[in-house]
Amino acid sequence: MAVQVCNASVSYRSSATSVLNGVCLQVDPGTIYCLLGSSGCGKTTLLSCITGMQKLDSGFISVFGRTVWSKELLARNILGYMPQDLCLHKYLTIGEMISLYGHIGGMKGSDLEKRVQFLIQLLQLRDSNVLISTLSGGQCRRVSLALALVHNPPLLILDEPVVGLDPLLRESIWNHLASLARNTTIILTTHYTEETIRCDRIGILRHGRIIADDTPLNLINKYNTLLIQDAVLKICKDDNEMAITHETQNLPIIENKGSFPLNDALGGSSGTIIYALLKRNLTSQIRNPMMICLQIMMPILQTLLGDLITGGDPKMVTLSLISSPYSCGQNSSRCFYDEDYATCSFIRKLNSEDISLNWRASMADGLTAIANGEDNGLLHLPSNFSTHLLTRFFEGNFATNESIDGSTITTRLDMSNAILGGFLANKIKNAYFFFLKEIAADCGRDSRLADIPLKFNPIYGQLEGGWEEYFQPSMIIDMSFLFPAAIISGFLVLDKANGTLSRAAAMGVSLTHTVVSAFLTQFLFLICQVFTLLAFLTVFSNLEINGSWLLFIGLLVLVGSTGITFGIFLATACSHVTEVMFIMVWMIFTAIFSTGSMWPMESVVPWFRYFCYIYPITLPLEGLRSIASRGWGLEHVQVSVGFGVLVGLSIIFVVMNYVVAKCRK
Repeated sequence: MAVQVCNASVSYRSSATSVLNGVCLQVDPGTIYCLLGSSGCGKTTLLSCITGMQKLDSGFISVFGRTVWSKELLARNILGYMPQDLCLHKYLTIGEMISLYGHIGGMKGSDLEKRVQFLIQLLQLRDSNVLISTLSGGQCRRVSLALALVHNPPLLILDEPVVGLDPLLRESIWNHLASLARNTTIILTTHYTEETIRCDRIGILRHGRIIADDTPLNLINKYNTLLIQDAVLKICKDDNEMAITHETQNLPIIENKGSFPLNDALGGSSGTIIYALLKRNLTSQIRNPMMICLQIMMPILQTLLGDLITGGDPKMVTLSLISSPYSCGQNSSRCFYDEDYATCSFIRKLNSEDISLNWRASMADGLTAIANGEDNGLLHLPSNFSTHLLTRFFEGNFATNESIDGSTITTRLDMSNAILGGFLANKIKNAYFFFLKEIAADCGRDSRLADIPLKFNPIYGQLEGGWEEYFQPSMIIDMSFLFPAAIISGFLVLDKANGTLSRAAAMGVSLTHTVVSAFLTQFLFLICQVFTLLAFLTVFSNLEINGSWLLFIGLLVLVGSTGITFGIFLATACSHVTEVMFIMVWMIFTAIFSTGSMWPMESVVPWFRYFCYIYPITLPLEGLRSIASRGWGLEHVQVSVGFGVLVGLSIIFVVMNYVVAKCRK
C-alpha cells in the first residue's frame, strides 16, 4: 500500500470546527488518486497531513508502510509536493528554482541539467534565465509543478496542478502524469470534475468526510449516468438527504516493516541540501540591492550620524551679559592696566569657550531675553568689576564686603535643558579659572595659586570631552547585534508566510538544514558589515582601539552571531512580520536605554539593574569598551565575561529555537 489514511481527524482548536472527520482512504502504488471536493472541504488539510506538515488530532497515516513522522521516511526524499499556493522565490530564475529542488532531491551534474531542460519544454516555460518575479500567475504554477517533478519521486502530491492553465497545456500535463503513474503514485486535487475520468480512483471529500471512494467507471455505472460530473452531483445530493450520521469505515493498518521500497541514495545529503539553500539565500539577497545597502551601509550611516550628533560640546551658545559699558580696544596684558582689564579678560575667555555674549542694559532685559528663548542664560558683572577685583586680589582677607560683592559674577541659567545647562555651567567655570590664572600671571604671581588644590589625572580616557570614546562602542555593538537579528528574522518569517519553508520541509529539508544555511548566509554578510564599518570609522571618524584589534573584531563578530541566533529563534516563535517588527522596535529602544549605551549602568535603579544585565549586549558592551579604551585583554573579567555571555546566549537561543519548533509541530 502506497498511502493509507485511517480515521484521520483534524479540528481547529480555537473554534472546535472539524476539518477532517474520520477520513479513511487507501492509495495503491502506481495509481492516480484524485481528491474531489469544493473549497473548504478539507482537501488541502488532508494533503498537509500526508506530507507531514500538519499533525492529526487522531487517526493514523502511513506512506509505503511507514508512519509519516518516522525517521526512515523523513530521512529519504520520497515526496514531490506542489502546494496550492505558489511558494516560489521571486529573486531566483526558473532554472535556479528547479535546480534548487533538484539538489534537495539528490540530483547532480548533467542529470539535473537535462531534467531541468526537459521540464521547461514539457511545461512550456520561458527561458531558464528568466526571473520568477517577471512570470505571470499561470507560468508560476507551471514552475511550481516542475519543482514537484524534478527529482522523479515515487510519490507525487499535487494540490490543484492544472488550475488556470491553457487546455492544451493541461492535456500535455495529464498525459505526462499518466506516463509517470507506471512507476509513481500520484495524489492530486482538482476543481475540474470532467478530468477525474483520467484518474484510477476518485475520493469525494465533503464536510471533512469521504462520501465516495471508487473508480470513475464504477461510479458512472453505479449511478447510471453518462458523465462523471452527473455521478458526482447525485452522490452529493444523496449525502444531503441522508438522515443518519455518516459512519466511517475503519480500515486495517498495513505496516510494511520489510525493505523500504526506495533507493537508499534517494534524497540529497545534508551537505548538499545546506549548500543548495545557502546558494539560494545568497542569490536572493544579492539580487535585492536595497537589502545589500541596508546591511552594509545602514550601520555606517547610523554610526556616522551618532558621531555627528552626540558627544560634541555645544557651539555658539548665547548668554546675556549685564555690565557697565566697557571698551577692550586698547586693553593691555599688564596687571589691571585700565579699569576694563578684568571685564575684557573674562569676556575673552568666554569667547574661547564658544559662548556668544549679547549685551543687555539691565537684569530685567536679560531675563526677558531668556523668557523669549533668545538666550540660554545671563551673566551679571557688577559696576567697577575690575576695581573691586583688584582690591580683593591684593587685600585678600582684609577686603571689604563691598569689594567682595563687587567682584562676584552672578550667573543665571535656563536649566530646563539639563544637558545644555550643565555644559554651560562647566564652560563658565573653566573660563573663570583660566581668567584667574591669567590675572595671576599678568600680576607677577604664580598662576598655580589660582587653581583649586585638587588635581584630576585620568588613568584611561580623557579628562575633558571623551564622549565619542564612550558612545562609539555602544553604537557599533548595537548595529552589530540588531541588524543581523532583524534581517534574518524578517527573511525567515517571510519565507514561512510564503510557504517556501513548509514546501522545502515536505521534501526532506529539516530544521537543522534551514537554521545552518540561514546562519551561514547572514554570517557572511555580518563579516562584510563589521569590516566595512570598522574601516570607515578608522579612516573618517578617528576610531581608536587601545587594546587588541583581534579581540575587538572577535567580540563584534560574536555579538553579530548571537544576533543571528536570536533572529532565527524570533522567526521560529513568530508567525507574522508585524510581530517581528514590534519586537525589534522594542529591542532597539531597550538597547538605547537599558544597556549602558547612552547612560551608565550605575545610574539605573538598583532593582531594575538586574533586568538590564539580561539584555544580550549589556555585559559585552562593557567588554568592548574595556578593549577599546582601557586596552584590556581576556585576562580581565569584564572582557572574558563579555565573551562568555555571548557564547552562553547563542547556545540558549539555539536550544530555545528547537524547543519552540518542536512545540509548534
